[in-house]
Amino acid sequence: MKEPTVGRDTDILKYWQRTTQPFETILKASGANTVRQRIWVNPSDGNYNLDYNIKLAKRAKAAGLKIYLDLHYADSWADPGKQPTPSAWASQGINDLANTVYQYTLNIANTFASNGIDVALMSIGNEITAGMLWPLGKIANSGGAYNTARLLHSAAWGIKDSNWGTKPLIMIHLDNGWNWDTQKWWYDLILSQGPLLASDYDVQGVSYYPFYNSAAKLSSLKTSITNMRSTYGKQVQVVETDWPTYCPKPAYAFPSDISSIPFSPEGQTTFMKNLASTISSAGGNGLFYWEPAWIDNASLGSSCGYNLMVDDTGKAMSSLAKTFLRRKKRHGDGDGSKNHSADDELRDSDGTASSNVTAHPPLPLLFRHSHQSTQSGHKDSTHEQQPVSQPKLSSNIEVRKPPAKDPLGLEVIYRPPGEHKVDIVFVHGLGGGSRRTWSKGSNPDNFWPLNLLPFEAEIEEARISTFGYNGTFNGPGIRNLMLFSELSKDFLYNLKYASYESEQGTKYFGIGEKPIIFIAHSMGGLIVKEAYLEGQIDFRYKEIIKSVSSIIFLSTPHRGSNMPETLHKIFGVTNINYHTKYLEDLVPRSQVLQSLNDRFRHVASNLQIVSFYETLPTAIVMRKMMVLEKDSSILGYPGEISKPLNADHRGVCKFDGPNDPNYVSVRNVIQSLIKSHKPNVMLVAEEVQESSVPKVSFDFEAYLSAPESPERDYNFFRDRWTPGTCNWILKNATFKDWLQDTRRNPRVLWINGNAASGKSILS
Repeated sequence: MKEPTVGRDTDILKYWQRTTQPFETILKASGANTVRQRIWVNPSDGNYNLDYNIKLAKRAKAAGLKIYLDLHYADSWADPGKQPTPSAWASQGINDLANTVYQYTLNIANTFASNGIDVALMSIGNEITAGMLWPLGKIANSGGAYNTARLLHSAAWGIKDSNWGTKPLIMIHLDNGWNWDTQKWWYDLILSQGPLLASDYDVQGVSYYPFYNSAAKLSSLKTSITNMRSTYGKQVQVVETDWPTYCPKPAYAFPSDISSIPFSPEGQTTFMKNLASTISSAGGNGLFYWEPAWIDNASLGSSCGYNLMVDDTGKAMSSLAKTFLRRKKRHGDGDGSKNHSADDELRDSDGTASSNVTAHPPLPLLFRHSHQSTQSGHKDSTHEQQPVSQPKLSSNIEVRKPPAKDPLGLEVIYRPPGEHKVDIVFVHGLGGGSRRTWSKGSNPDNFWPLNLLPFEAEIEEARISTFGYNGTFNGPGIRNLMLFSELSKDFLYNLKYASYESEQGTKYFGIGEKPIIFIAHSMGGLIVKEAYLEGQIDFRYKEIIKSVSSIIFLSTPHRGSNMPETLHKIFGVTNINYHTKYLEDLVPRSQVLQSLNDRFRHVASNLQIVSFYETLPTAIVMRKMMVLEKDSSILGYPGEISKPLNADHRGVCKFDGPNDPNYVSVRNVIQSLIKSHKPNVMLVAEEVQESSVPKVSFDFEAYLSAPESPERDYNFFRDRWTPGTCNWILKNATFKDWLQDTRRNPRVLWINGNAASGKSILS
């Protein structure tokens, strides 16, 4: 269980020396455990820039306070009414801006790390309900919601890719936390865009100000936090709030359930006590006060004259200590079963100062929790907690999990604004991932299926998905025939049954309703081929198979390798822990690959096939070598398009940007396929309902008969002929007798053999 956070904004270094002690010392003594620092990109006076914040954080760290960084992505204030793009970034398009956000965030994180400063929490944007980095990220503008999602994804990965050993929690911060409709509208909208994943962030932060709307009741806040926790499963914290000690002419009526609280230091204490109790009872776990000690800005932008917790001489009011004071365990408390007064609760503020609150009335309690990193991330906090008293653990508080792996299963990463015209599905190879396979240098802005393709003509009207599976296998006893078969069945199952939750209930993605283009890297191409064949004889996947229009293969080992060690190279490139048994069915002339190719060529005429192949050696350990030769990467079917890429085995599916020649080649092919797709007319199994028993009707005679064009088959195999192939039969006695015997009619010679033993080549 995570320690509740109580804190303050410590944005104002210049006022810390006005007290008899530095403000960080007062905050710590008052019981706050976290301070909130805002960062501006290039402020005109240097206040709140990165250097300023490093100095501030060092003081907070020395005082024993944790740090929460609030990134505004602006040169000055960013809030619900304004989200200005920093002047140095103003001319950038969305591609460059997303990369700038990533690099800027990464630099902040690494600068803090290099100074030995850990950060507990980072907010990627400040009150971004209307979007961020306007005008490109303004939600009201065309494309603004998508751009906001993309910018947030880039910011999150700037933190995830940093040098910190223990990464901070990542927060998204909106205003009007009491308004559940607003919170739901925003998260549903932004998460539906595609770029921002639920795994990109950990905490939903909200502002809660009682004097801007009479509907901002504590009861409404409780409902909102409760719904956010149950709907999105994230931690929820109130990261901005305050209460006035002087407010003679409020611009708005105060909410009815707090209107009786006086405007005084005692009123501040009561308000914070009630707010902390509301947050924790709803499952929230943090509260920050903005802002207790900004003496030259006592109204804090509101219509109330004084909202600070110090007077105008810098002397702390009683509310400062009472708001954050931690209850000490008293002799005789035992297991904490006594009811304690509300004054025993711990709250955090924003100076901003903060402390996580876990008050569950009628027994308000605080837990302290120590984060100790392990190789796999944080330890389960239930082993670390040191309760002031001994209540049961709250199931509402979740701990930080290790960074999420690439998503498994079918994930839609992009939906066009209107109805999509085609489905594009990416399938990675063994040892790869649904995102890292397609992202150069682990940079999320190089994830080209999402960050480049949706901006291309024709492709912008496609729905784009990735299929992820566990591509690392080890242990003996599993042959690749079963491997490909099982993965192909899982692939088909995901295509048909992948679903999502909507307000109308569970909905299926509906793959198969529009033409489908598969893009597969390396051994992912073998999975696609096997799936396409499996779907021919399984009536459940009839509509999907009929809709497959094209397949793009990127360095797929159709015929294994010319030399056995090349297969070891492939597994070395993909970092697979493998048993040599896996390689048996992937060597040249293996029954598995020959059977797969023999079966696939009978249905390939229904597809537009494009095969890209590598031309550069791949660095493996201390040397470079070719992983796949051209001959293994090309099927050689009539109508197949093949093209070299100036890349190694890893690089054929990773690009530098929109002007990368390799990307341009692949993009042009995708555009061409979308323009000229032909419906798949292959006869597949049909579902027939008779007496409630499904049957399969299939034209096996047509499937097993000779192809319509024997010349095509002849040319296909003749192109693969090498001197000496099948010369043995010319010396075979039975064959020579048959050839010379002109008396028999019809003259038939029956040659039989195991599957994939060479009968077609011999013919």
